[in-house]
Amino acid sequence: MAGKLATCFVLCALLQACTFVPDVHLVATVDSTDPAVVEETARVLSARFAKFRASLFATTDVEVSGSTLRYTFKNGAPDTTVLEYLCRTRGRVRAFVSAEPAAEPWFTDRDIQNAALSYEKGTRVFNIRLTAEAGARLLRLTSEHLGQNLTMEMDGQTLMDARINGVFGPRFQVTAPELPGDLTMATTIILANGGLPANVTAVAFEAE
Repeated sequence: MAGKLATCFVLCALLQACTFVPDVHLVATVDSTDPAVVEETARVLSARFAKFRASLFATTDVEVSGSTLRYTFKNGAPDTTVLEYLCRTRGRVRAFVSAEPAAEPWFTDRDIQNAALSYEKGTRVFNIRLTAEAGARLLRLTSEHLGQNLTMEMDGQTLMDARINGVFGPRFQVTAPELPGDLTMATTIILANGGLPANVTAVAFEAE
């Protein structure tokens, strides 16, 4: 019986792979003429898209021409709303004591090593892991600022503003914001893969 079920799953997967799905083309314009910045923007976006695949067989290719990135999604693509969100969200993170917003940040998006989405007591949370260096810094700073509030922002929008009731270091949780559809998962992917070095100023979709 188990063998028949396994065969059935394989056949279903093969049928899915053989089903014709039109390619989706996304054209994005990077707000920079520096080739290194454009290439890094393409790399980060490619990493984001790779984590938000529409199916097991979905692939993404990119062509870089000047400040223009042209992505081709084969065998399925995420919803265009999600794709545009992944492109346009810069993903610049800052964490700081709420009373001192202009002070040196405790950590930034460059210090985030990984992020994952999970449920804790019915609430969606981001599980964030920092680099060892940033984690040690956070351990020291939280011990020095007990009772104060810590704010974590992404692109100027607050992700967390909570009282420091205890010491914590490289691993911690942040309550995920309530976003429509798959945008909360998209935000997790943005946190996990780092911020864009430049803004993406235009996004367009081309028909096959």
